[in-house]
Amino acid sequence: MRLLPIALALGLLAGCGNKVDHPDAAAGCDPDVQDCLYMPGETGGTPQPGGGGGSSSGKGLVDLEGQVLAFQDDYFDAGSVYGGTADISATGLSGARVRGTYDGTIFQLKNVLKAGDNWFLVEPEDNVGVLPTITVVDTRATTTDGYSIGLVRRPDLEGIFQLSLTGEPSSELAQVVLRIVDDEERSVPGVRAQFTAEVVAYRAQDTWDATDEGETDDSGLIFLGNVPATPTLSTATVALTGAVNARVEIRTLAGATTVVSAVVDSP
Repeated sequence: MRLLPIALALGLLAGCGNKVDHPDAAAGCDPDVQDCLYMPGETGGTPQPGGGGGSSSGKGLVDLEGQVLAFQDDYFDAGSVYGGTADISATGLSGARVRGTYDGTIFQLKNVLKAGDNWFLVEPEDNVGVLPTITVVDTRATTTDGYSIGLVRRPDLEGIFQLSLTGEPSSELAQVVLRIVDDEERSVPGVRAQFTAEVVAYRAQDTWDATDEGETDDSGLIFLGNVPATPTLSTATVALTGAVNARVEIRTLAGATTVVSAVVDSP
């Protein structure tokens, strides 16, 4: 089963830079239960196909259900239904994290904030071979097809590290997969990322290029391995140069992998 791009709209900022931005939480905000650093904006996106659908649960909120799909390879764009169980959370009203469970067939989440970029976290209960995964979903539109949320397999990340001859994924750091696309969902080649990471690699046909000369090929894929992260969801900004000049805001979490598609202006 093929997943549509996990996110088709992120806030892009003019200019560039490479610092990891972890602003302080607002007073009275508990990062263990609230999304303290960022309230998703309504900036577009695409519902994901899967089991179930969504229904309105009040002004600005929606009840959702769907499936978890494990990515089948290191293109991170297709997968099959994950048969294990997992905890799932998303952003609710006033930044609170709403939580649900996935039983190997379907998940249900109540009172999810309607937003163009709502950050979901899937935490598999049996993490042998799969990793906690952060994706961003457009939750503004309901769909009878439901939503499919991606889950990253550890061997796919380990393979990228092996190609770069640099260690392995750390449970104390985060991993990031970016797919750079234009507003028509076409992958953008010739893009480079500036970010603090042990590994910066670019998809290069059937392999990955971790050299200083690397840039995105026609897949638009960038991998950032072992990046600074905290035990709670944090905001980071990746600078993009080369064929485009932009910054993309993402979420990271120690031990988790973030997989997002970032929309940029056509070069």
